[in-house]
Amino acid sequence: MGSLIHNQEGGNLLENLSEKIVRRIRRRWWKARYASRPPQWVLQPCGRSKQILLRSNSLIAEIIYCRCFESEEHQFFTNTVREGMTVFDIGANIGWITIAMAEAVGPHGKVHSFEPSPSTFRQLQLNVALNSLSQVSAQCLAFSNITGTVPFHVFPEGFEVYNSLGALARSEGQSAKQVINVPATTVDDYCQENNLSQVDFIKIDVEGAEELVVKGTQKVLQQNPQLIVMIELYEPSAQQCGCSVSTTMELFQDLGFYPYYLKPGGNLEALSTEECKVTAQGQNPRYNFVFQQPPRKDRKT
Repeated sequence: MGSLIHNQEGGNLLENLSEKIVRRIRRRWWKARYASRPPQWVLQPCGRSKQILLRSNSLIAEIIYCRCFESEEHQFFTNTVREGMTVFDIGANIGWITIAMAEAVGPHGKVHSFEPSPSTFRQLQLNVALNSLSQVSAQCLAFSNITGTVPFHVFPEGFEVYNSLGALARSEGQSAKQVINVPATTVDDYCQENNLSQVDFIKIDVEGAEELVVKGTQKVLQQNPQLIVMIELYEPSAQQCGCSVSTTMELFQDLGFYPYYLKPGGNLEALSTEECKVTAQGQNPRYNFVFQQPPRKDRKT
């Protein structure tokens, strides 16, 4: 056992087990403290030195507090995004990633943060103001493959994290309670209208409508070969939006952007041909990926 503890793989296993235990304890404490009480505001640390306001009855608040919120993704973009970059947070929700992005780009960078739900957008604005993030431009706006007005499905209070352009229900048992109309645009149109010639990093998490967003980002992808896209691809939600993971992957690959896994620590690992096939069929248990052009020496000819 002594040799196992000093072995790197064994150390990682113990670290992962310890983290799972901590998450379980924190989740139980959160439920015990807030489940039977009226909703209230809870202030939590965010990023290196910022804070975030959470509603105690929201699923995303519980996830953030319990340290279950996409740790590999968070580590990846904090390691990747640099000062002075221009970045997009598409599907920003209340601003957890927006705040960390703002810290990473610094005062001379720019974060364009987008959340189409009016009520959730107000919480995003609160968190941007709370942290005095002058480098953040927050917009109550959806992204799709068209510019205009689109229907948007809103889930019950506390489950706003599932809001979507097309997904009506979740396997967890929640269903949308209403449909509202929201303004939408494409990434290509937004960049043209705002004279953005360079975009360095885009995070896309739009609960199934990722294909539509990527279809509206073709010019930006062509004009920015250095661009890195961090995206969620989940086939059940995609199908509800009339989309598919396979089509989304093809859109990227046709422009020379290839998929990578996010590993612990925020490191990347390229998908094999077989893994790409499994992912395109919606059979990969992982659903967070990074698309980027490979280093020149590794590019296919």
